Amino acid sequence: MKSFEYPNALIVQFAKAPVPGKVKTRLIPSLGVNGACELHRKMTSHVFTSLLAGHLAPIELHTNMPEHPFMQQLGVSGSVEVCEQIEGDLGAKMAAVFDKALQRPSTHAVVLVGSDCPSIDAEYLRDALKSLEQGNDLVIGPASDGGYVLIGMRKCTKLIFDDVAWGGSGVLKSTLKKAQQASLKTVLLSERHDIDRAEDLPLLAPCGITEPHWH
Repeated sequence: MKSFEYPNALIVQFAKAPVPGKVKTRLIPSLGVNGACELHRKMTSHVFTSLLAGHLAPIELHTNMPEHPFMQQLGVSGSVEVCEQIEGDLGAKMAAVFDKALQRPSTHAVVLVGSDCPSIDAEYLRDALKSLEQGNDLVIGPASDGGYVLIGMRKCTKLIFDDVAWGGSGVLKSTLKKAQQASLKTVLLSERHDIDRAEDLPLLAPCGITEPHWH
């Protein structure tokens, strides 16, 4: 087993369980219920594989349904823990992860990603972990839609997760403003694309993901 490059860090992937009609809902008009669900499965697996491939840090998979066979299968395949997310909005879920993980003496930094951005790779994660190791408090991977695809911290600053209109185009702007209020040393990585809408689908092929075609 290859040792980790950043053994005192933690990488967390957020992923909803693939339940038809409950995931990638904005893509249902284009792909159908089953096609949208299949794409969610493919992207979740793709991101998870990228996290494992880098051997950068220990990994945890956080989901709304840890007992779901797909989530269990991923956990077993990567020998990682599948954890249940707390109730609440996205901000509450993220704050809880950072708060709990950074209380562990062995964890000095946490980087969290979702499952909507298949272009996240080992290099991108390495850049995030390196910037935290260099003493920055907060690292963010901006999304082209005004949100972010990655967030990392060395200390849990819950303020940046409070009162944010999740899913809106002002998420990144609001987060950066809060980071400034908290005097956090912040680094922005290069912008990436989430796959949320029909016009995003052509971005799948460069990541090696085939688009589902059925309704």
